[in-house]
Amino acid sequence: MKKKISMVIIGILSLLSPIMAQPSLSKWQAQPIKIDGDAADWQSLPRFFNSESAVQYEFRNDAQNLYLIIKSTDQATQLQLAQAGFTIHLKEKTQPPTKFSITFPARKSETWMNFHNNPEEKPELLNDKYNTPPDIIPRDSAILAGFMYTKGMIYSDKNDSNAFSFAQSKNNRKQTIFEIQIPLREIFGNNFNLIQVSKMAFQLQVIINDLSLNSMQNKHGKMGERGMQNGMRRNGQMGGMNGGEMRERNDQGSGMNGSSEGLNEQGNITDGNFNNNLSFGRKSFSIDFVLSTSK
Repeated sequence: MKKKISMVIIGILSLLSPIMAQPSLSKWQAQPIKIDGDAADWQSLPRFFNSESAVQYEFRNDAQNLYLIIKSTDQATQLQLAQAGFTIHLKEKTQPPTKFSITFPARKSETWMNFHNNPEEKPELLNDKYNTPPDIIPRDSAILAGFMYTKGMIYSDKNDSNAFSFAQSKNNRKQTIFEIQIPLREIFGNNFNLIQVSKMAFQLQVIINDLSLNSMQNKHGKMGERGMQNGMRRNGQMGGMNGGEMRERNDQGSGMNGSSEGLNEQGNITDGNFNNNLSFGRKSFSIDFVLSTSK
């Protein structure tokens, strides 16, 4: 009897596994999205949320471009996105797979937290003298690899509806938003057929770099090792976080660890009150998807 039950369970799982393995479908975008760091064109919250990294994200496409949005209101993640940098990996799941990447490098101007030796004290910001004057902050940049026609460094001030473009949110301390436009010709070539390429599955992976104890000490010598360790112990763990958990968002408040202040437009912390889930470890998540061909 037990053997028969086991066989039934195995049979059900074998039938369900292809359904569970189905990639997500990109939403069709009827009008081109303006890449300006403002999520208004998306008209709704990003569909997907990764609780490990506190990142909302979504992908859409039209006949010419793939659009990505990455959003976070979590202060620790905002800090990592702005200061440590992150990479978006795209993998066309062919044999052999074709890989592409967009890397947003670490910023050259940072404001780090000054943790005191007393573990009962809250973290405070470094003195303003450590801030880089706004007039010498470099332009936002990204590094492309693997694409057909555009490689190397690009800048956010390049806004062309037919080319790579990206933008980061400005003047919004409560959330960080990255919008990216990827021309489909950069993946499939000039003469691609959308119907045909929509049958190809992709993997989207986002890796947010860690902020290590050593790098923070090297930036500002006033941070003692004991103070930093106490600060990390007080606010979270140093280790990397497990990624990969995705779910479609159906409500606005689910799983978010927002803060009251966040970062300023240069990506620097404006308030020292962090939640208990603060972590500087490497964060990552991934999802499989296919392009859409119509509404």
